[in-house]
Amino acid sequence: MNVTGTLRILVLISGIAFSSLRAGCQETLSVPGSGNGQGTEADERLRVALEQEPWTHRARTEIESAAKNGNPGAKLALAGLYSQGREVSRDPSRASALIREAAEAGLPSACYLIGAKFLDDDSAPPGTAIVGDYQSASEWLEKAASKGHVEAAHQLGELYYYGKLSYDFHLAAKWLRMAAEAGDVKAAALLPYLYFCNHPGFARDRAEGLRWM
Repeated sequence: MNVTGTLRILVLISGIAFSSLRAGCQETLSVPGSGNGQGTEADERLRVALEQEPWTHRARTEIESAAKNGNPGAKLALAGLYSQGREVSRDPSRASALIREAAEAGLPSACYLIGAKFLDDDSAPPGTAIVGDYQSASEWLEKAASKGHVEAAHQLGELYYYGKLSYDFHLAAKWLRMAAEAGDVKAAALLPYLYFCNHPGFARDRAEGLRWM
């Protein structure tokens, strides 16, 4: 990942509230003993530490311990600390590497961050049209969306709706509807346009369109 790519992904994670980072870390604690490979006692220590607001030295210690033992949620949380310089020295490169590790382990929140990075081509010369690496973006977004990440589903649906990969209105409907049913207002707003209009290979469905108005 180049320098501008690293900066873009850190801008994304720096804008995430600690409550969201906590939720991302707790994704791996939903099943007892599934998080860091140390069993439920270690998971419970991490769970308790994450309840602190803001995260303190104790929370950082538990997060670092879980991250070292392979907990992808803890890696994402630690990336947030490194990107913001909270309880650790700010280290953008370390933060970016941790996000990548969490994404490669399948953590939905981390997969979304990687996918979002690819939506814009940060190597484009200044003043030129921004065209993203939509194929790479879609692969990461689908990993996140298939595990229930709402914003990833929304972004993926838009890629198919606007033809940034290829026009596929069935896939656009699938992902936009998933996001809308989870409460994404912007995704819901696109669905009437999708269902009211005639699209190649996609039949108009006025009843479904009215449902989303």
